[in-house]
Amino acid sequence: MNPKSARRSIDRRSGTATVASDRAAFEPGEPVWVMEANGGQRRAEYLGARVASVWRGGPPMALVLYTDSRSADAVEMDRVIPRRNTA
Repeated sequence: MNPKSARRSIDRRSGTATVASDRAAFEPGEPVWVMEANGGQRRAEYLGARVASVWRGGPPMALVLYTDSRSADAVEMDRVIPRRNTA
């Protein structure tokens, strides 16, 4: 097998890497909970994944919009869980 043909083709800008998580991917606009340090949960909408710099590294991040304050934030992907609407 040719080693060059075995490489996966990845389209990315120089100096960046796509953030990935082993959690199921969220869809933009999907309602989520953001887990807080004190154990509480905060309602938010998932906006997308942050593209991390290769030089800085760090954990996978998610961009969220908090529904109570309409403010956006980047949080660790491990702190984001799906929010199921109950009727």
